[in-house]
Amino acid sequence: MSTEAVIEYRVGNEITNIHLYDLMWIVNCSSKDIECLFLNKIGYKAKDKELALQFQKVTTICFQKGIKILKLCG
Repeated sequence: MSTEAVIEYRVGNEITNIHLYDLMWIVNCSSKDIECLFLNKIGYKAKDKELALQFQKVTTICFQKGIKILKLCG
């Protein structure tokens, strides 16, 4: 199964899109990005709930355990 999450940061007029093709790619985000994703829960459509909650779960684990590899996102 192929998956993709498009996470959109909006700060003022600036919009940044991050495309994650596998939920484990979240571990490549910086600690600042992981904190942002943890504090601002991922929005989703009803049909995407299960997958979105998997992305959120990985984000939560990364945040709680301090897991990060390198700054790849944002």
